[in-house]
Formats: sequence, C-alpha cells, structure tokens
Amino acid sequence: MTISVIIPTLNEAARLSQTIASCRAAGRCEIIVVDGGSTDNTLEAANIADHVLLSARGRARQLNAGAAASSGEILLFLHADCQLAPGSLSAIEAAFSTMPAAVGGCFQQRIAHPALRYRWIEWGNTLRVHLLGWIYGDQGLFVRREIFDATGGFPDLPSLATAQAPDWSGGRIVYQSRAGLQILAADASTPVLNDLLYFDILKQYHQDPDWQPDGGTIVFQQREAAHWEIFAINPDGSGRHALTRPVTALVDALPSNVAPAWSPDGRQIAFLSNRTAQHDVGPWRVWVMAADGSNPRPLPLNVTLEYGFGSEQILDWGP
Repeated sequence: MTISVIIPTLNEAARLSQTIASCRAAGRCEIIVVDGGSTDNTLEAANIADHVLLSARGRARQLNAGAAASSGEILLFLHADCQLAPGSLSAIEAAFSTMPAAVGGCFQQRIAHPALRYRWIEWGNTLRVHLLGWIYGDQGLFVRREIFDATGGFPDLPSLATAQAPDWSGGRIVYQSRAGLQILAADASTPVLNDLLYFDILKQYHQDPDWQPDGGTIVFQQREAAHWEIFAINPDGSGRHALTRPVTALVDALPSNVAPAWSPDGRQIAFLSNRTAQHDVGPWRVWVMAADGSNPRPLPLNVTLEYGFGSEQILDWGP
C-alpha cells in the first residue's frame, strides 16, 4: 500500500522543513508540496520534498493539484504547520488492512503547547470526529485514492456552510467560518479570491471582521484566554497586530473589546467594551479609537447593551 502526503503551502518557510522531515520519519511515502504563490523562502524549504508544484492560490485548488500529480493508493492531506508522529504511516496501513471497508480517517491531534486548555481542545476535537464524523485539516485527513477520485476531490468553494458575519469592500467579502477568516469575490466569480485570510489553531476564535472602506485593513475580534481583544490584519494576511490590550492584569477579571466597526472615512473604529474606569469588568458601552488603536475612549451614550460573544454584529457605523 503506497501513501502520498500532500502539503499545501503559502508562506510556510519557518515550519515546512520540520513538517517534511516528520513525514520522512513517519515511514515510506511520496511527499508533494503544492505552493500557492509564497513570497518567503517556502520553495527553498520545499526542495527536500519529492515533488514541488506551483498552483493558483486556494487550499482546495492546491490539494486537488497535489492529488492529481500523486501516485499513492492512499492520499494524506497535511497542513504545513502539522507534523506526523513516528509510525503514523504504518498505522494508516494497519487501519485499512483491518478495516477493508474503511474509506478514510484522521489522526488524534496533539497541540505542541503545555497549557491544560489545549488538552481540552484536543479532547473536544477527538470527540467531534467520533460523534459527528467531522475531520478538520489540522488532524491529517487520509483517504483511499479511488474514493477521492470518485467524489471529484475537494470542492473549490469557500466555507459557505459555516459562513457568518460578512463585510465587503471593493467587490470582495470577508467573513468568518469554522476554517477561519476568509475572503471571496462578491459574486464568487473570481476563484483566486476564495482565500483563507487567517487561522490560528492555538486561538481558533476569530470573529466579526470589518473591512476598512477603502479596501485597506480588516479588523476583527479574537479570544485571548479568558477575554477578547481587537486585532487588525492586511487583506493578504500579513501585518496582524493588536489594536486593544489589557491596561493592567491586577484586576479580578480582564475586560473584553469586541464588535469593531469602521467609520465611513476609515479613520476611526467604534467597538464595544466592558472596561470600567478601574480597568475591571463592568457594563457594555460603545467606545471609539483611532485607526491605529490609539486614543480609545467611551462615548457619552446612555444605552443598555447586552452582548453574548455570539458574533452578533451588534455595532455598525452609518454614513
């Protein structure tokens, strides 16, 4: 039984060589890297793979291109920031040998972080697979080639099934999904724009994106341990940085900053915060800050607000 490992990449130079090395150590396999237009040294790092392909950007498109070029009876699709444990490939062969009717599967995930909350994430992801049959890409998806070919491969579409909280600018839409923050053409007619903007397995929750009116920076909220903060990122996925942060940790609970909304001129950002004058947690109020996160201040509004961290898109800034 032959196995082909297919790794899609986009600016993964810092981690790719370790991922390829882990595949070599895991057993005999064909390793294919499919790059979607990296601007760093990803292609140099990929030279230790068996094959390096260039493809139009888009995870589904890159995975399908790798599958078409592969020769294995089993296709293993692996994220560039994930590594295989020793013996992983022989475990795949053993699974298919003992379960001839099986069409595919995945690995049990182990996140390289000592904090207890990541053990809970691992446990929850394993439970999701057993109960719902949902496999995420960072668990290493493997499938029999004949099944993959018969189903037509990966659909070249954004994650519309879980799309939420859309915002648009210049004919493009940014939205959140289970796969992370994504961008697509407003009429879905330009496949290259069906792109993953940002996803971090150690954070996982990136919500309520809002696009600067001139097509510039995208702002969104992200969970940071027990509270939420607002971040900014460029449309090409570069330059992610925090716009809000705790003033002090010497409080009973850290306040959250959520629901960012650009002003029509793109110079200010309105948002919700439950920060009090003592920097503790209090009632939700509408705040405003400059585009770079400076000068945050509450607005003198006497409005009762309720917010449940459910991507409510509770705030917008009209013309």
